Amino acid sequence: MRSFCFSSIAALLTLCCSPAMSHSKPFRSFQMNEQALAPKLDLQLSVRKEGNQVVLGYHFTNGDEQPVVLVNFVAEAGLTPETDLQPVYVEPQAKGLVTVSQRALEEPQPPLSIRPLHSYLLVPAAKSHDVELRLALPLARRAPRLGEVARAISPAPTRLQLCLGTVPLAALGTGLAQQLVAGELKIAPISPTLAQKQHRVCSNTVAID
Repeated sequence: MRSFCFSSIAALLTLCCSPAMSHSKPFRSFQMNEQALAPKLDLQLSVRKEGNQVVLGYHFTNGDEQPVVLVNFVAEAGLTPETDLQPVYVEPQAKGLVTVSQRALEEPQPPLSIRPLHSYLLVPAAKSHDVELRLALPLARRAPRLGEVARAISPAPTRLQLCLGTVPLAALGTGLAQQLVAGELKIAPISPTLAQKQHRVCSNTVAID
């Protein structure tokens, strides 16, 4: 039935759960409401090498009482998203650490007709999501847009951390929210308002053996 109130979407998905440790914080480039409570999200990471690849296995848990949505840049406007691939940012940090992240673009968003496409994946309250990502070795710095060329990281990283971009389901428009509730992974542009509500959840730090 299409006439129900959007707030009922979140209510239908809400489940009782035990709170999980929160690693959630806003991206620094966004103006966030400091009074807002961070969602109770947890991200656990395992890392192993297979041949010339490093395999990142992650377990994301939504310990909040409301559904959350994982958001990630997938393609420039006008291009066909390669949905079998999972674009990532690979960014070297200090002391041998490299951060791998899947998130919405941080820079200001252009007009709707040319906004880059993002994927949206719903994780209901008290539910988990498991994924494996594979990156070629040696690790190279990358930002997955505009055909940027990967640049080798030197010296080679010794530790790795994963971060994911999340937004509350309640922050989405009704149409997109209904599609996600129906079980679809939606590819669509992201609005500046929604991008500003993005939080990141980061994993434990793991040694690259």
